[in-house]
Amino acid sequence: MNHQASKSFRTLLVGSLLSLAFATSASAQDEAAAADDDDSWRTKSERQLQRELRDAEEAFFDSFNAVNSDKQYDVLCKTTTPLGSRKRERKCQARFLWDHEEEMAENYARRSMGAPGPGAAATSDLQPKLDRLRSEMSSAMAEHAEVAEAFAALTKAKQDYERKMQEE
Repeated sequence: MNHQASKSFRTLLVGSLLSLAFATSASAQDEAAAADDDDSWRTKSERQLQRELRDAEEAFFDSFNAVNSDKQYDVLCKTTTPLGSRKRERKCQARFLWDHEEEMAENYARRSMGAPGPGAAATSDLQPKLDRLRSEMSSAMAEHAEVAEAFAALTKAKQDYERKMQEE
């Protein structure tokens, strides 16, 4: 998967996970509606709001990882430098996706050196795992108040950051 496809896939994954989680959490919706009335974000810098968003994201993923049923669905955040770029970026995705990317890179390296090996790793194999990840996240939010609360805090931090960016 090239960098652009990987980035759009990741954006789709995180966006769909968060939107699914948001749709399944009534308390998160209530708290997000209350956050609309909160304008404390106006007095904060962009950098401070970025930090709060990152911290809220980590808290949400940590609370989800603590309760999900299978460690391959743990969401891990890493800072990487995309191929062909000098700019480092933070990337959060499930462990099975990190493993998939590593496998693809190894296969590509083997083929580029002339060694036989599988072609592109089967991305169709990912769809059942993505569906299971969505289900795990939805269940975690429905069954564990701390996960739903962490998601509500993440939603608020994301909204605050987006508002600040629109203001400038």
